[in-house]
This record gives sequence, C-alpha cells and structure tokens, in this order.
Amino acid sequence: MRILLTTFTCLSMLFCFSQNHEENISAIKTIEQANSYAASFREVSVSIVNAEKDVMFFDDIDTSNLEKYVGTSKTFYGRTTKLIEDSMLTLINVQVISFDLTTTSKETAELLVSQMNKRLDNGETFWGLKKKYGHTSAQFNSSPEPLESITGRYNLDANSLEVGKKFNWEILGSKDQIGILIVEKAAHKVPAFYAISYLSMPKVR
Repeated sequence: MRILLTTFTCLSMLFCFSQNHEENISAIKTIEQANSYAASFREVSVSIVNAEKDVMFFDDIDTSNLEKYVGTSKTFYGRTTKLIEDSMLTLINVQVISFDLTTTSKETAELLVSQMNKRLDNGETFWGLKKKYGHTSAQFNSSPEPLESITGRYNLDANSLEVGKKFNWEILGSKDQIGILIVEKAAHKVPAFYAISYLSMPKVR
C-alpha cells in the first residue's frame, strides 16, 4: 500500500510540474530566458538539436526554412522539446577509443593504445578494432560531434582535423582518460535549433 501511495504521489507531482512547465515554457522566447529557467529545475534542460544526430526530430522539418519552426514543440518518449532559435551547427564525425584510468591501469591502457595504433597504421579499421578489442576495457564511440566540443575536449587544432587522421589524446585538464581519436568525416554545417526540453506527462483524453 505504501509503495502504491508513493508511486501515485510521485506521478501526481510530475504531472503538476509538467503542467507548470508547459505554461511557463510557452512564454520563453530567448536562449537567455531558457537557460535561466532550466537552472531552477533538474528535469528541464537546454540543448542543441541537429538534423544529423536527431534524425527523428527533423523528420517533418523543412531544413530550408528553419525559422518557420521556431516556437514549436515536439514530444518524444515523455519529453517535450520547444525550439527557441534556429542555427547552423558545425559538426565533425569522429571515432573515439577511450580508456578510463580509474578502472584500468595506465600501463595496460598505453599497451593497448600502442597495439591499436599499429593495427590502424597497417590498415585496420575502427570497427575492426572494436571487434578485436571489444572484450577489453576499451570504450568505442562513433558519432557526429560539435567541432568546438572536440577541439576543446581533446585540445586539438581544428585545421589539423583532416579525414583519416588519428590522434592520441588525454582529456584536457584530466589525467583519468587516454585514447585514440580518428576523423571519419570533415567539419560540415548542419541545420540545428537551440531548444529547451522537460519531462512531460501524457495528456488525458
């Protein structure tokens, strides 16, 4: 009984928050207002959605006329997102192999990085390495990322990020991670929106 009561209470609170967010966020027009509002609620966030990473979101958006969609909202998987401002985001597709030195010794990580570099130099692919080293502590990630995020996080010069190049890296300001970064696709412009989103309850019909 206590569990059911707690669940009901939590759902009721979420519904109330959702209703308030819907009303309050409808009045938000600028990124500054969105950031200020999101800072007060854990379930509210400000982000950038883009046509390359958020494919489903852009399914019915005419990317030749982004301004038309500013102020509109969409709900996916219980989260409502309102588009605040249109933009063009510079993305770069990278393949990253990383080791967490808090769980893997530096000696082991450096040995594996060395082995992987040799295989890459001999024509091995990122996906081939993932297949061979997937059982180790190595983490593999392949995705388009904001260029600014990549250059800042890995302390790399944007002009050096040419297709096919690879870099050994340590996270800037941290000694806890090392790895390899491979440039899969050069920097390119992608349609995007600055957006604010919040957890939402399904509407009762």
